[in-house]
Amino acid sequence: MNEELKQYADELDGIVAAIHRATAAIAVASFAGYGVAGWLLFTGRLWLALGVATVSYLFFRLYPSLSVHWARWRCADEARQRAALEALERAWSGRSQREVLLEVDAWLRGRHSKLD
Repeated sequence: MNEELKQYADELDGIVAAIHRATAAIAVASFAGYGVAGWLLFTGRLWLALGVATVSYLFFRLYPSLSVHWARWRCADEARQRAALEALERAWSGRSQREVLLEVDAWLRGRHSKLD
């Protein structure tokens, strides 16, 4: 993890937490959609069930980008968090978002375990 990101440790903690909350909400909504699709299938509305299942699947497949956009939206009000997001975006250049976020998350978890 680069030094630029380390200076925004507290802000990154909030950003990563927002990404985790958004990911969990997207997963719950997607699987609820699958449940609705199953119910529609058993009530005889095949095409509607297929449509709901397809939308739920596409929504679930978009969770990485939707989670990051959600975090950007939630954290864009504070100047320091906005600066942390910009540093995170610079870290993404040339690397995958997932790789960088996993690295940041692991670093933050290690940092918290040292503080406890």
